[in-house]
Amino acid sequence: MERDMSNRRMYGVEETEEGAAGSEFGKKQREEARRKKFGIVTREFKVEDQPWILKVNGKAGKRFKGTKKGGVTENASYYIFTQCPDGAFEAFPVNGWYNFVPQAKHRTLTAEEAEEEWGR
Repeated sequence: MERDMSNRRMYGVEETEEGAAGSEFGKKQREEARRKKFGIVTREFKVEDQPWILKVNGKAGKRFKGTKKGGVTENASYYIFTQCPDGAFEAFPVNGWYNFVPQAKHRTLTAEEAEEEWGR
């Protein structure tokens, strides 16, 4: 299981360092001024809010994307109970709830392939 970090760019998190070679002087300030001018509100990038990618049976197997569902534990408490080899039970509180849906594994057609299929 791994996190889907594809939204990192949408939140404005950059991988380059501030004073790296080839960086533009004052780029961060200009970008911030541009966002304020156009009314773009950026949210903080939180790794724990990113969806999970669950792979079953390796690369060739099925893939599921899990998104966090909020508000599940507001009015109730959920626990997972496991039984130890000695017969005792361990209780673990559930802090987050994720809904996993299968990801589609179809290949999209190119323009030429689509025309060929449409002509049939």
